[in-house]
Parts: sequence; structure tokens; C-alpha cells
Amino acid sequence: MKKISVGEFLQQFKNPFRTVIVNEDDTILEVLEKMTAQEEERLVYVVDADNRLQGIISAGKLARHFFHEEIAPECGFSPSSSILNYLTAEHARDIMDRNIIYCTQDETLEEARGKMLGKTVKKVIPVVDSDMHVVDALNIITIMEFDLNGNGIPDQASR
Repeated sequence: MKKISVGEFLQQFKNPFRTVIVNEDDTILEVLEKMTAQEEERLVYVVDADNRLQGIISAGKLARHFFHEEIAPECGFSPSSSILNYLTAEHARDIMDRNIIYCTQDETLEEARGKMLGKTVKKVIPVVDSDMHVVDALNIITIMEFDLNGNGIPDQASR
């Protein structure tokens, strides 16, 4: 892989940054409304009052919150104290995953790819600045296309 920073890689794209960002104080219904407004996005980044990344909420996590009564143990959901969290959760901060895999604009694309593959990220990780503000998102499919195209920038639609 050609040595290129994440920032240099992302500058090649003309498509707007479309990641869904919610505040940790937003209600879970507000999170759902914002997520469904962006049809293609299935991951929400949760920020604090200073717009610093605090967590993520996947579509799966949101679905488990709304349909917790229908989730059986054989589906991998154990009805323990975690069910209480789903029953009492009201805000984004209550259901967000705080274990965030992210990269910075200064990291190499190779380093970011390593993080994604090493941590079993399914598709996308946030790109943050030095203050943990979300500035973009990096898609594993786009990186694979970049590699397959001989380190040429992939089709704009795949971002």
C-alpha cells in the first residue's frame, strides 16, 4: 500500500461527509429519527457538549433497545442486568458503546486499515482531530478499492 495519510486520502473525495452525529443528551427517539433520516448510515457517533466523540450507536444496538422484549437468549442476548439497561435507557449516552475504534487524519491509511481489521470493525471508523471532534469517516470498502486500483482513488460513489 502506498504511504498516504488518512487526511490526504479523504481529501480526494468530493462527496460530502454524511455521518450521523448526535449529542449524548439526545433521547433515543431523536437518535432513531436522525439515523433514519440518513438512509445509508447505520452507525451514529455520539458527542458531548463540546462536540468530542464519546461513543457510537449501531443500528443493531438501537434495534435491541426498541425490541428488547422480543430478543431471546438463543439470539445472543442474555436477560441479565443488561436488560435493565435497555428498559431504563432514555438518552444516547445510556446505550452508546464507549469502546471506540477511531483514527486521526495524520495516521497512515495502512495504520487505519490495521486498526479496522485488528479490532474487527465491520465497515466504518470515525476520523477525529486532536480534540476528538469527528471530522470524517473512513470506510473499509473504500480502502480495499484503493488497494485494488493500484492505490488509485476509487469511484466517488463508494464513499
